[in-house]
Amino acid sequence: MTAKGKQSPVKSIKALKKKFGTAEAPAKPRRFVSGALRLDMQNGNLGAVSYHGVEVLRGISWLVRDENWGTCPSRVGKITGKKEKGEVHLSYAAKARHGGSTLTWKARIRLSPQELTFTVTARPDTDFRTNRTGFVVLHPITGVAGKPLTVKHVDGTITRSRFPKLISPGQPFFNIAALSHAPAPGLKATVSMEGHKFEMEDHRNWMDASYKTYVCSLL
Repeated sequence: MTAKGKQSPVKSIKALKKKFGTAEAPAKPRRFVSGALRLDMQNGNLGAVSYHGVEVLRGISWLVRDENWGTCPSRVGKITGKKEKGEVHLSYAAKARHGGSTLTWKARIRLSPQELTFTVTARPDTDFRTNRTGFVVLHPITGVAGKPLTVKHVDGTITRSRFPKLISPGQPFFNIAALSHAPAPGLKATVSMEGHKFEMEDHRNWMDASYKTYVCSLL
């Protein structure tokens, strides 16, 4: 029996699953600022990254996919941080389990007035079945769709193109090492990606207002 004015646990779980797609509500984001550069962090991943109030990126995540493309639940440890000489330094350890295997990683984030660096080093305790493990970068649609984009490929060649204005059913760019665009007049943003090649898809195909650039499969 439920006390008046309180929702039963069963109904609460159903409400969470309906709203978030999971029985767990997302963690409340934490905001960090260095000069005009600002970011939101949620459970170890980054949400909006903005400069002078202009959204530069929609988010940066480090995700572990199992052999069926499901996202392995991750447990993020305590996030420690310090500020020195105008820079914010954050670090944490995390792990994901799949079957009887565990993948452990350490993350370091440096936020300065004009630069953001996100580095992850990971190691499995034994063979770990994954179709893709690594970074996912989201560019927003508003103010970006149809605008010029410079793509640096892993072989060093350069492609000067544009973000798709209309929803692209295919992948707009492959073998990506860096992406450069102008979020606002007089502002240039470059995302450099290391460790493996990346490719982009138009996330509007899945009702998400972003362009998704993700690390390729490890094979």
